Amino acid sequence: MQKNLQLVYIYEGEARIKLDGKEQRLRKGEATLLVPGREEDFSFSKTGRTRHGWCEVREAQLDKTVRGAYERLPFSGSFTPDMKALAKMAMSLRPDLRASERCFYDALAQAMMAAYLSAAGFGDEPVPPLPEPLRRAVEKIETNFSGACSVEILAKTAGVTGAHLIRLFRQHLGTTPMRGVWKRRVEAGAQMLRETGLGVSEVAYQCGFQTPFHFSRMVRKHFGRSPRAYRRKMWGV
Repeated sequence: MQKNLQLVYIYEGEARIKLDGKEQRLRKGEATLLVPGREEDFSFSKTGRTRHGWCEVREAQLDKTVRGAYERLPFSGSFTPDMKALAKMAMSLRPDLRASERCFYDALAQAMMAAYLSAAGFGDEPVPPLPEPLRRAVEKIETNFSGACSVEILAKTAGVTGAHLIRLFRQHLGTTPMRGVWKRRVEAGAQMLRETGLGVSEVAYQCGFQTPFHFSRMVRKHFGRSPRAYRRKMWGV
């Protein structure tokens, strides 16, 4: 169980991190921000060496607004050159720092987190939490994107009318419910193209697309290439 606000980063190899049972992958050159109070399970590459590091703000007290904003960030972001330089400085400190010297390490850790948040596009002001009906709809999309996910179903989950839900999506997320659904589906499909050898048709059906043609069109729209070309690029072949 995570007790601190922690930034984990990968120099080489990869890690798989389960957060409250949901698995994510962290690759070379990426970092992720882990908030207190969530159950974590780490596993590392079984086919090669993994070298990672982390820094933390101990027992960080996050109010609800800030915590919600951190949790809505993308799972991973770039481990930037600035962050690497700060990590190198932190590693140069003695491991047996006295309490009076610990403030230097803590300052470097906070600077690394600030650099990560800046690279992730996190603004200076905390992002306000989503309205509860919108949050429920977004969670429904996240957990049920491959199944039935119409505006009517999302509105029922959110406890509002379809028209009101559309207004909430446009006001707070700059999109519509169904565009959010299709975006989540194509992102899941792209992940499966990267991480599995399943055929394009099977990926399409597993991610909620009615036809492989629709999936291919959406992949091309979002990534500028066909599913097979996207997979070849990601696999480096």
